[in-house]
Amino acid sequence: MRKTQTEPIRTLLQEVLEELQIEKPILEARAVKAWGSVLGRSVAEVTDQLYFKNGILYVRLRSSVVRNEMQMLKTQLIPRLNEYIGKDIVKDVIFK
Repeated sequence: MRKTQTEPIRTLLQEVLEELQIEKPILEARAVKAWGSVLGRSVAEVTDQLYFKNGILYVRLRSSVVRNEMQMLKTQLIPRLNEYIGKDIVKDVIFK
C-alpha cells in the first residue's frame, strides 16, 4: 500500500527498527561505543571490558584510582552517555 503523504527518512527508519525489534540492541551497542568518546582517551585506555545488560552498563577498569573517580562522577556520567546516544537507555553504571 502506498502512502500519500511523505515522511522524513528518520521516522521511517525508527518505525522499521521498532517493528524488527532491533532498536534496543542497537542503542545498547551505541552505549558501549560511546564510552571512549564521552569520557576521553585516558579513561578508555584503562578500560578492560564493557558490556550492557538490562539497562546497566558494566565497566571493568584496571585502575582503582580511575574507578573511584568514575564512581564519584556517576550521577553526571549517566546523563552524558544518554545524551550522546540520543535516548535514555543507560539506567546505571557499575564499575568493577
